[in-house]
Amino acid sequence: MVLQKALLFGEELLRSNGISEPRWNAEKILLLAVKQERSKIYSELNRELTGLELHTFETLLRKRADHFPLAYLEGTQEFYGRQFLVDPGVLIPRPETEEVVRAVLELGVPESVRILDLGSGSGCIAVTLALELPQATVYAIDISIDALRILRQNASGTVKMVHGDLFAIPFLAELFDVVVANPPYVEISSFHELPAETKWEPYIALASGSLEETYRGLIRQSMRVLKPEGILVFEIGYGQADRIRRIVAAEKRIRLIQVRNDQQSIPRVFVLQKL
Repeated sequence: MVLQKALLFGEELLRSNGISEPRWNAEKILLLAVKQERSKIYSELNRELTGLELHTFETLLRKRADHFPLAYLEGTQEFYGRQFLVDPGVLIPRPETEEVVRAVLELGVPESVRILDLGSGSGCIAVTLALELPQATVYAIDISIDALRILRQNASGTVKMVHGDLFAIPFLAELFDVVVANPPYVEISSFHELPAETKWEPYIALASGSLEETYRGLIRQSMRVLKPEGILVFEIGYGQADRIRRIVAAEKRIRLIQVRNDQQSIPRVFVLQKL
């Protein structure tokens, strides 16, 4: 099979299986299979694939046709202008989560700030903040050993990693200036509504048995480890802003500073302060 035919074959297979942007996906998969630059492929469209290249292409193509995320096939995902390693042990970083980073950077925190990232996963938030605020001390917690393995590779020594539960933070009180989190906020009753690709991502990083319990626990644990006037920044799901506002209003010793929209003008990030 020549490269051009492989592209057409891949595009049609992915389209028939409901993959959006089938041509772009087929091209990406072909690049992985032949290990060449895009310009090189298009300069020799009539070249025959080797047996190994064809086998690799068909294997990857079948996985993508089953809605296995392209980011997992490529092994990386961009976040805040940087590439992060990913695999099925971690949630794939999303553009909307970048709003958590922007919220922290706009706080005007002191250079020596101490930051805690809860449920860090790939470390996209923690590592980005550590790189954007080089004088900060950043800790990242995750309960998943698989996630910590990926986090360690992404961190390269920029953050301090801790194996622990975000609902039972293993730190003494009032140690941090800022706590950030992208907690599991997809309610189980709504899980079936998610895109097919999501079934390959870690359930523990996505699913919440109770939205109210998740955010009450997150807020109370965070307030315990935050210093007075410390800041909590967390992400929420689509359509959840009113429910989260009610949760925040019922909690004592906290103040809602801001609700930030993502780039699609969807309320996405809450910024709270400990009183």
